[in-house]
Amino acid sequence: MLDLKCLKKHREDIFKAEIGALLFNIGKTHVGFEAWKGYFDRKIDKKFVKYDEYFNEMDKKKNTPYYKIELAGNPDLINYFFHAKLSLPANGSDDKIQKLDLLEIMKGRGSGEIIVEKVFFRGCENINSGIDKGSPGDKIKGKLLFIANAFGTSKKKLCCSDFDERRMSFWKELDGFLKSNEYYGNYGNDTGWKAIKNWISNEIRKWYSGLLSDSRFPVNDVTLWDQVYMTATMFKAALADMFLIMNDTYKETDYKAYFENPNSIKWRIMGIQYDKLGLAERGFKPAQIKWYRENTRQIDNRVKGIIENEYCLGNEIYRDETGIYFLVGQNLGKGNDGDLTYLHPDLVKVKTEILKAFETYDEFYPAILLTKASRGLMNLSYLLEQAKNNFLQADYSRYHCIDDKTGNGLCPVCQKRVFSVSNGEERIDEDKRICDFCYEEKTRGRLEEWEKDPENNETIWTSELQDKNGRIALVTLKFELGEWLNGNMVNQLVNRKTPMEDYQQLVDVNSHINPAIILKLKPPN
Repeated sequence: MLDLKCLKKHREDIFKAEIGALLFNIGKTHVGFEAWKGYFDRKIDKKFVKYDEYFNEMDKKKNTPYYKIELAGNPDLINYFFHAKLSLPANGSDDKIQKLDLLEIMKGRGSGEIIVEKVFFRGCENINSGIDKGSPGDKIKGKLLFIANAFGTSKKKLCCSDFDERRMSFWKELDGFLKSNEYYGNYGNDTGWKAIKNWISNEIRKWYSGLLSDSRFPVNDVTLWDQVYMTATMFKAALADMFLIMNDTYKETDYKAYFENPNSIKWRIMGIQYDKLGLAERGFKPAQIKWYRENTRQIDNRVKGIIENEYCLGNEIYRDETGIYFLVGQNLGKGNDGDLTYLHPDLVKVKTEILKAFETYDEFYPAILLTKASRGLMNLSYLLEQAKNNFLQADYSRYHCIDDKTGNGLCPVCQKRVFSVSNGEERIDEDKRICDFCYEEKTRGRLEEWEKDPENNETIWTSELQDKNGRIALVTLKFELGEWLNGNMVNQLVNRKTPMEDYQQLVDVNSHINPAIILKLKPPN
């Protein structure tokens, strides 16, 4: 059976491993990295050929690793942070736990640890690189260093200050964060490492979103954040899966495959699906619509905390009006037959916690489904396409109908509770035929809330919304990703190449034409 206790016991170790995975290619933020040579206007001395040399190679003049030279003024980062111990799955028949330094994860393919070399790098980083960038041809020559969207439009030019200056600032701020919270040498329980992981993730997201993961243009629509987040997510999900099955004799073959055949590692996408748009459409006043929108956002964040932090099963990869989606390990599903399956019965505690996140108002009920295990991420499209059907499979096991036994109708807002006109005699006419809960939580007090900031708050006055005949309609729009996700829309685009000299001229006049459009679909942030 899946060992949830073992997984929770090693939450701290998974947080540490995730941190290492987020920082493993920080060498790409060094302006002296050879891949960036020739793309900046000023002359830059080359420091190293491969980005992982930042942690793995010695500076020839000082005979010291590059990272130690840079962090000479922050010895605690090296002594306490980089060398913090973590316990990860081992490839032994007797002892299935091994201890290693956090630095080993950051070394990536340069590490001598099997779990880093095979599971992290070969099993996760390599497949993610293929998903992100495919197999691009020769890179474009010249000094055109910018981030593009999937259509080749220039979103942001890169400059030298995005590299070394930001990296040194990041190390300094991390050192300050660890000192101010007294984490050095006294991390305590996994709460400390969770806070460190969240801080690092938030900081590098802002920084890495403005950097490229590859110099082989035109794959410059993939940012460094895209790459490290998905690699860290894959590794986190794989580690969680390994901890869950390491004590199950029936899963021994699957466990050994992580080390012996990392190219066979698979993942599932877990969808917590519920009709957010349908919920918002219940409201017939702006305040009620806003209440639904805010609460669905809060529910998503509570579920995110359960999956990512409480149980460390994986990370969020997508969310929209159909729900929130996570990348998780292959053994979390109940069987492997069919395109969709349910959460493994051994994980009933996880399911219960997710349902609790929805039960506050007895109006939100999710369908918890997982895709078939796969080496890619395109199963997400199938899960999204089936969303309307999946809504019908919502789990109502915790539903409690609220009935005051005096009602004479169903509340038109929540469509769950009855209302009583006699109980709402003090209300204005338009509020009498809604239940007490919808009146108190979604309707009452909207004037006071609006008065706090009338210029920026959304209107609460229906007279501002209605037409000349006093009529109001709620119009909802949905951007359908299905045709993009299955590739049909991509096939309608024509790739084009432009001579380099013509392209330079186009850039000078702010053209948005890329010499070769290579589309890769990535879920929006």
